[in-house]
Amino acid sequence: MDDDNVRVFPARSAARPVALRMTMAEEAASRASAAAELKAWIERSAAGDQGAFAALYDATSEVVFGVALRILCDRSEAEEVATDVFLQVWRDAARFDPSRGSPIAWLLLLTRSRAIDRLRSRKTARQAERSLEFAESVPDEGRDPGERSWIS
Repeated sequence: MDDDNVRVFPARSAARPVALRMTMAEEAASRASAAAELKAWIERSAAGDQGAFAALYDATSEVVFGVALRILCDRSEAEEVATDVFLQVWRDAARFDPSRGSPIAWLLLLTRSRAIDRLRSRKTARQAERSLEFAESVPDEGRDPGERSWIS
């Protein structure tokens, strides 16, 4: 076989998948490390460590706010929900159970629940407002409300 007829392709195609696997492995390790760090901050927050709580807040507040904003579509309500979530975390950090999920999943579950509660209360408030508007729009027949009889 003639060496001039043999084409050697660059190892680029073989190296790329290996590099991707390394990147994916590094990414998985990074996520595991981040989860362990969040878990440690939650545990230390449960013990009253304000520095750990501040670190937890700094690491997760943007994601918590983003989820609240996505659900509520209102910046000020999303800020209130995020604040409520972190107050709950400070009070209830000891309730975090790592066997039930990751720290970020716990935080986002709290956020989602609070935001949905806010949506429901918003809906209830609108319904009450509409009921009041309807009651005000019903014509008064000039009689004393005590004299009205619903049964004729």
